Amino acid sequence: MSPGRILTSKNGIVILVAGGLLLLALVVAISALYSVNRAIAWVSHTYHVIAEVNRCSALVRFAETDQRGYLLFGREEYLANFEASKRELDERLELLARLLEDNPAQTASLEELRSLIEMRIADMDRLATLRRDSGSAQRAVEIFNSEAGLRVTGGIRDVANRMVRFENDLLEKRRSTLQAQLRSASVTAGITGVIALLMGAYTFTVMRRAVIALDREAELLRQKEHAERADREKSEFLANMSHEIRTPMNAVLGFADLLRGAVTTPKQRQYVDAINTSGRSLLSIINDILDLSKIEAGRIEIRLAPMSVRSVFDNVRTIFSQQAMERGLSLGFGLGENVPPGLLFDAPRLRQILFNVVGNALKFTNEGSVSVRAEANLAHDDETKADLRITVSDTGIGIAPEHQEKVFEPFRQVGVGIDRKYGGTGLGLSITRRLTHALGGAVTLRSEPGVGTTFTFHFPRVAICPPPPEEAGRVAPEEDLDRIRPCLVLVADDVVLNRTLVEGYLEGTHHRLVHAVNGREAVQRAVDMHPDIVLMDIRMPDMSGVDALREIRSRPDLAGIPVVAVTASSMLAEENELRELFDGYIRKPFTRLVLYREMSRLLPSAQAHPPEAGAEVAPASEVVPVEKPAHKTTPNHAIVSDLQALARHRWPDLAQAPGFRETEAFARTLIELAEPVGCTLVVEFARRLLADIDNFDTDALEATLREFPDIVDRIESAASSQRAT
Repeated sequence: MSPGRILTSKNGIVILVAGGLLLLALVVAISALYSVNRAIAWVSHTYHVIAEVNRCSALVRFAETDQRGYLLFGREEYLANFEASKRELDERLELLARLLEDNPAQTASLEELRSLIEMRIADMDRLATLRRDSGSAQRAVEIFNSEAGLRVTGGIRDVANRMVRFENDLLEKRRSTLQAQLRSASVTAGITGVIALLMGAYTFTVMRRAVIALDREAELLRQKEHAERADREKSEFLANMSHEIRTPMNAVLGFADLLRGAVTTPKQRQYVDAINTSGRSLLSIINDILDLSKIEAGRIEIRLAPMSVRSVFDNVRTIFSQQAMERGLSLGFGLGENVPPGLLFDAPRLRQILFNVVGNALKFTNEGSVSVRAEANLAHDDETKADLRITVSDTGIGIAPEHQEKVFEPFRQVGVGIDRKYGGTGLGLSITRRLTHALGGAVTLRSEPGVGTTFTFHFPRVAICPPPPEEAGRVAPEEDLDRIRPCLVLVADDVVLNRTLVEGYLEGTHHRLVHAVNGREAVQRAVDMHPDIVLMDIRMPDMSGVDALREIRSRPDLAGIPVVAVTASSMLAEENELRELFDGYIRKPFTRLVLYREMSRLLPSAQAHPPEAGAEVAPASEVVPVEKPAHKTTPNHAIVSDLQALARHRWPDLAQAPGFRETEAFARTLIELAEPVGCTLVVEFARRLLADIDNFDTDALEATLREFPDIVDRIESAASSQRAT
């Protein structure tokens, strides 16, 4: 019998009944404990009232003593102590009023007490004025000790004693109530304990039978794991076989290409083309099976490194733009303003996901468009992480609701005849979903037949990091911070990553940067250095950004400095408030374009105020200078830094496991870099890579890729020589 059947048998019914009784006893016990706690609170409240009344009486005595000392000796410290006693008396009387607001009798007594105290304090204030004006102590002391004053003091004492007696009577009643409720709670707790003991003894017997059933289920789980292990071994076998098949397939395709140039008749060329087309289709199937087998066998590796979503989009656009043009389709890529320039992510795996989905979108779209867009929002509890969302939409044939889950299964397509009309193995989306899960994300599908399909990929809590070097060096004209006049920028943020990000944006510009780790330090830096603009985080330790803004605005010499609020808050009310307080507003995460727009709005352009020669902005020990790189004067030197970045970040993965699609994107990136500056060495190298890919010659492809570091070294040497001359 399984554990579930045991708990639904008659034994389970008995347990449920006993559990109900225990629950009822617990409710009664909790109610009793609540009553006890409430009685304790009332007793504590009574003690609190008594203490406050006594404190008020004592403060009146302290005030009289200090006033008498001032009248006799005229020393200001007595008068200061008298004033302190007055202030505390006001606070204590207000506290008593709140404590007694539900007791009309005591409230009336409190009003009487307050009136007498105010009368006595007013008399003492007049005596202090008399002593100060006349300089004579004798007359003031006589009035202070007059019968009228002493009568008021006695009245205060009588009212206070009456209030204390009232509270003492109330205290006795509440103590009696508390004792009764404690006895009731003790009895209830005893009953609850007996029921729990009886139920525990009975439950032990029943659960013992359930444990035996669980042992049987554990055995079934072991058998299931054995079956899964066999499935993984199958996947490893397929992976190994795929590798073995690719080697002869390379030869088939290579010799088919050679044979095409040797045949002379159209009929022979048709036969050779049929061999070539069929071979390429077979190799594509083998590649898909190899990827799926790696994932199923647990051999997929996720390598996190700084990457740029923009660069990944550019790679995908390069691969598919020609195909989209040939089919008459519009292929668009968009980045939201909040997408960070750098993320710690696996760029090759993200490219593979987009290759599969964008490739499918183009294949199944006959007219219209395919669009890819990325958006990001900061994680609610950590502003160093972002939730990344990528959508791929098309206006293609769509997917019927009953097929939308099946398309993610291996070897499944959307309907009968689709594989014959459009081709493919049905593995691409299965691989896509598994890669998405391996990256810690999720994929959803929304589609309507005849209208189109949208895939949405959500990757939560992706770490934000500085952009990779090849991305940091790319600056669009609308993002060029050098179009703003040279200025000193103060960045106040307690998170070092946020300060580093701004430093990365300003690197290579003619601006200077100074850091502050909290609001108080930001104010001090502003006083010392008079920056041209302040980028102020809102939530910081020691002093918030709003408080720091008020400090800066209170100083006439700093009041004209524009201060921009930089915050991760997404609350509309708070955003509106900050926009009214600050000169500008930036929501995290933000891009270089957002920073440029806000700075250019608040600061003059470079043409309006040309920099003065030799002008010093601030002491070098306090400011982090952001030096502008040397002007690129030679064709080879123009791409040295880009090639070095590619050699560090993209080439190592390709050299270890060269994929055709990834390598093709790499080659086209090289051509885009080298052709505009006339670097034929790099262009020829990239074309050789493309030729190896077209020939499906993996051995030649690996050999060609190994030459890349040597080519980079040769370009560096040539650039160095040109600079020397």
